[in-house]
Amino acid sequence: MVEYKYLTISESFALLSKLELTTPVEKQGLEYLEKFHALKAAEVKKAIKELSGFGELPDKVVVKIIDLAPRNRESLMVILNSSSINLPEEKVTAILDTVKGIVE
Repeated sequence: MVEYKYLTISESFALLSKLELTTPVEKQGLEYLEKFHALKAAEVKKAIKELSGFGELPDKVVVKIIDLAPRNRESLMVILNSSSINLPEEKVTAILDTVKGIVE
């Protein structure tokens, strides 16, 4: 059985930049990732660890929060609602504070 792991844009960029890409599609994918990756590997690991500590967040939601780095409650709620996650207001605030600490 194959196991899948969700990767952030920054993790994907780091992984693909180590490979020898030969096709135009592969190169175009790497160019896209290069434009949008914003965090270094250490920052991504820290962010994953901190956001996973909330317990209620599945891996795919943690990755999406890191990639989109929501700066306000409404943006975060769009991510949470897309996965039918309903958190108390204090946890929403704590997640926003965590994201602010990571992206600043």
